[in-house]
Amino acid sequence: MRVSPAQVTDALNGLQGAAGSQTADAFGATDPVSQGEQVFSGQKQNPLWPIIAVVCALGWLLTSLLWWHRSRGGKSTGESGIGQSTARTPATPKGILTACAQNDPAETLQALRQWLRTLGHSGTLEQWAQTQGNSALSREIAGLEAACYSQTQSGQWNGAVLAEALNATEFQKRGARKKPSGNRSALPPLYPT
Repeated sequence: MRVSPAQVTDALNGLQGAAGSQTADAFGATDPVSQGEQVFSGQKQNPLWPIIAVVCALGWLLTSLLWWHRSRGGKSTGESGIGQSTARTPATPKGILTACAQNDPAETLQALRQWLRTLGHSGTLEQWAQTQGNSALSREIAGLEAACYSQTQSGQWNGAVLAEALNATEFQKRGARKKPSGNRSALPPLYPT
């Protein structure tokens, strides 16, 4: 059974008459019947709340879609792939030497950077070359970057010289860092005696 707004208003009128409107008016209460009529007729409704509700719902929906898209492996516009390896050469010492043998400076640079990142080196190639203590390696790293980035670089880049400098540092065996000379550690002993 459905109740219409008019039936609700009539029922409220009957209740008000039975309870006595004089007591309600003595306390300054408002007439519930007139409030009910105003709500049902739509005279007091604020037209702004539906707009706010729609904006909030659309914001929630957009956030959910972006979250779903990202969880499925999509990249947002902020993740353009800068600094990520697009090299075809694997980031191993053997792959770096292969790129050097092919005289491809871009592939060599990408593979060398990726290899250093996998070893945990967070600095630049120049910093790594300095830690190796080989001036020929430092020169060849500078030449590699000049071949990749310089507009005035003329001639062909020779990867064999960089490969020789890399082999001289024993980079295949030792990793990205050369141990400092001496017995001192950067940290004090955990349990001094």
